[in-house]
Amino acid sequence: MHHEDHAAGVPRRERRRGADGDCARGGANEAARHAVNALLNAAGSRAARATVAPLYRPPEFEALKQADARRYALGQPNVFDVPQASAALPGLPVVLP
Repeated sequence: MHHEDHAAGVPRRERRRGADGDCARGGANEAARHAVNALLNAAGSRAARATVAPLYRPPEFEALKQADARRYALGQPNVFDVPQASAALPGLPVVLP
């Protein structure tokens, strides 16, 4: 059984752990909480604001993030960017499944 955080509508278990470590869902939940808080602020509501906790950032990815930041600063693409087949093979039609 999950207790609901009524200000955010998000189970407390997920709120504390950044949506169980799932960065995509956790990021979406965090963005939604920021949006709800902004709406409450704009409306002048006195309701409790949604709790926004920082997302878990796996330390295993920090070296990749730093390398990507350096490449970006130099105007280079991310190492995982793949050129489109049409650019790599001019004149050949691109057939997608």
